[in-house]
Amino acid sequence: MTNSRRFAGLAVVLLGASAFGSVSRAADQLHTINFHDAQISQIVSAVSKATNTKFVMDPRLHAVVSLESSKPVSSAAFYVAFMNVLHQNHFVAVPMGGVMRIMAEADLITD
Repeated sequence: MTNSRRFAGLAVVLLGASAFGSVSRAADQLHTINFHDAQISQIVSAVSKATNTKFVMDPRLHAVVSLESSKPVSSAAFYVAFMNVLHQNHFVAVPMGGVMRIMAEADLITD
């Protein structure tokens, strides 16, 4: 993957994090994160509930991931950790029409 493609994926992740900023203040609770070898769809569901954010995930995407924390974390920290998991699996979350659409990085970039 070229640097420009990596940058584009990172920019979308950061854009997604900034889109979440207003929601995090409204739902500032602590969450225990303990996902070991979980389907990414399970984490999407947990993040959606924790952050009051709607996600639509491309049904072609599948990944088994782990996301854990030693202490409870804020909704915002949970969201940022989730965005990092997406990035590590070459997925991105793109704000579209009031929801966050999760898709493959490769689908985001058009040459």
